[in-house]
Amino acid sequence: MDDRLFRDAYDIAFDALQAKSDDDTAAVLRRAGALLECEHPLFGIQVSLAPERQVQRIVSLFPADYQLTYAKEEFIFVDPTVVHCLTRLDLKVWDSSMYSGSGALRMRDAAADAGLQYGFSVPNRHGEGSISMISFGCDRPMPAKRMELLAKLAAVIGAGLHSAAENHVVPGLFEEKRPSLSARETECLKWLTAGKTDSEIGEIMSLSEETVRQYVKRVKQKFNIYSRPQAAAYAIRYRFVT
Repeated sequence: MDDRLFRDAYDIAFDALQAKSDDDTAAVLRRAGALLECEHPLFGIQVSLAPERQVQRIVSLFPADYQLTYAKEEFIFVDPTVVHCLTRLDLKVWDSSMYSGSGALRMRDAAADAGLQYGFSVPNRHGEGSISMISFGCDRPMPAKRMELLAKLAAVIGAGLHSAAENHVVPGLFEEKRPSLSARETECLKWLTAGKTDSEIGEIMSLSEETVRQYVKRVKQKFNIYSRPQAAAYAIRYRFVT
């Protein structure tokens, strides 16, 4: 029985790798929810190249009324599953003891009213700047061993959705916030990404080293990042250079 579940989970994970939109992600979550017998799945990802430059994407099949309450009450700032998945890599099983403080207790009550009293969340991390979580909520408790098995299946599917979001969804979110570079700034960035020093870039572009340094400084300011490696990584990931 477990082998069949894992085969089905890997089939869903393969399809998850092809997800290019929120609708695709939602379709994967519906199949995952049916497999794991948890009717309310959610996937969220946060990607950053610097603390001040982040994008998030959440696809939730939680009840619509609860999603509205969650947003209105700003539960994201007190949500223990979010805090856990941003800082840890182990399974988070939902229970009443994880809520602390008035805001979190309001969230607990709203979740229970929405049929989200029980469930679990599984984090995923690709390096320090790319973090995701896949969660499954339901209105009934599960035996601990069953929860551990379902969490393993969820981790496989969540990893597929994470990779797909990095490749197909997140770059578009950064594109929406894409800063405008001048032709000179773009050319400097191209040579910086190729590993050239300011002096070498100056020779290639027939500019002084100080002029190149100023172009590079402006690029980093526009990207809101602090180092040349970050600038190079940003340029490659978000297609400022090819």
